[in-house]
Amino acid sequence: MMTLALAAAMAGCSTDPIEAKWDNVQAYPRISLSQKSLEKALGFQQPTVTRTNNDLMRVSVPIRARSNNELFIEYRVLLFDEAGQPITPATGWIPVRLEPRQPQYIQFTASSPRAKDYNMQVRWSRP
Repeated sequence: MMTLALAAAMAGCSTDPIEAKWDNVQAYPRISLSQKSLEKALGFQQPTVTRTNNDLMRVSVPIRARSNNELFIEYRVLLFDEAGQPITPATGWIPVRLEPRQPQYIQFTASSPRAKDYNMQVRWSRP
C-alpha cells in the first residue's frame, strides 16, 4: 500500500486541496477597460455622482477620444448595493460615437435606490 501512495504522489495525483490565489487587481474599479488599446485611445476625468429626488444614483463620466479620428465604443453599467453586492441585471451594451478630441459625457441613472456604487465597463464597438 505504501508504494501505491508513493507512486500516486510522484505522478502528481494528490488529494490535498489546492489553495486559491487572491486577485491583486482592484475588484471593482469604477471604470474598467476591456482592451489595453482603449487605455491610450480614451481620456477620462473624475466622474460626478449625485442623487435624484427619488434617491437614485446619477453618474456623469467625462470622456474624450485622444486621437484625430472618431471612435466607436460601447459601455455597460453594473450597480452595487451598500454591502458591495451586485444589483442585477447589468445594463446592456450601449454604443457611443466619440468625436475626435472633443469632450463628451456618458450619463446614467441607477434603476434602484439601493445602488450605492457602480462599475462602468468599456469596450470597442462590435458589429
